[in-house]
Amino acid sequence: MTKVLLLNFIVLAVLSASSGYETPTKGVARDWLKPRIYLARPQRLPGTHHIVSEERLRQIRSELLYPFSDQGGNDGYGDYQRGIQSPTPQIQKNFTFTLPFLGFHFNYVKVSINGYLGFSDPPEEYTYPLVFPIKRWPRSVPVSDPSFIGIFYSKMRVGNAHPADIDQRRPGVYFKLETDLQADTDQFGVELRERLVRDIREGGLQGSENFVPKHAIITTWKNMSFLGGIDKALDTTNTFQVVIATDEVRTYAIFNYADLHWLSHTEAGGDTVSGMGGVPAYVGFNGGNGTQTFEYLPYSQSPSLFEIAKQGCGNGFPGRHIFQIDEKIILASCKNIR
Repeated sequence: MTKVLLLNFIVLAVLSASSGYETPTKGVARDWLKPRIYLARPQRLPGTHHIVSEERLRQIRSELLYPFSDQGGNDGYGDYQRGIQSPTPQIQKNFTFTLPFLGFHFNYVKVSINGYLGFSDPPEEYTYPLVFPIKRWPRSVPVSDPSFIGIFYSKMRVGNAHPADIDQRRPGVYFKLETDLQADTDQFGVELRERLVRDIREGGLQGSENFVPKHAIITTWKNMSFLGGIDKALDTTNTFQVVIATDEVRTYAIFNYADLHWLSHTEAGGDTVSGMGGVPAYVGFNGGNGTQTFEYLPYSQSPSLFEIAKQGCGNGFPGRHIFQIDEKIILASCKNIR
């Protein structure tokens, strides 16, 4: 009996490694968005090209969140960013391409624990509610007017995992960069590219009807609690994700809100137990240096922010909101949610 069990385990392990995906658990809905492990892509055979079926596309598009992993990769942690904790709130990621954002072109991004992707350093001091552009710039030095993409701009700390959750990936910040998607022929690359194409085109934004992404950035904040709360507040967490897709001319941002249970940190007046009250998180975009800004109303810095996880603007998915962000911010059409 022991030999049989061992043989079965070996067979399952080989199948999982060869496909790059974790074997589904019986009785639990699983697909490529759920696995904790992604392995090195298998060597491509000459002349091979993965073809994704419509059924497979429907399957992978049925999940709100795009893929991220806390195992595998060069260091064994996958996309998990061990360097991002409260004492070190942001790290910089460099690109081999340029990302158009509000008329500028960037070859790097700063990933912050505080719910945004930045292209410059944040202000040293905050006044709530947040107002961008910062009017004191450039008259008052060293006050800065930061450039950022803010999905849930609020001071945070890594919270606790929930033992009852099916998804047991570790709490924290995840960052995945996929380049040269137009040339990808393996399963992961083809499915990611086709999923982005379908999701963005359904938003009806300018230029999306023939958009094919070259590069994608997937940043996920999982089980994040608010800064300043008591220890028990670490059990009160939010999970959300921003996906950036670009062909180096047009850039689109997909905001996915999976789970919201608090709105504000204590510095902004939030309660130390619940994270409620005070000034809720900022949602929006700022070009920086006194240029363009876009605050996503009526959700940003409002108690109605909880509703952002129930509503959808893009392809009717609750909690999904799609924007074009290369030259100016344009919100996708808001359709009836699924």
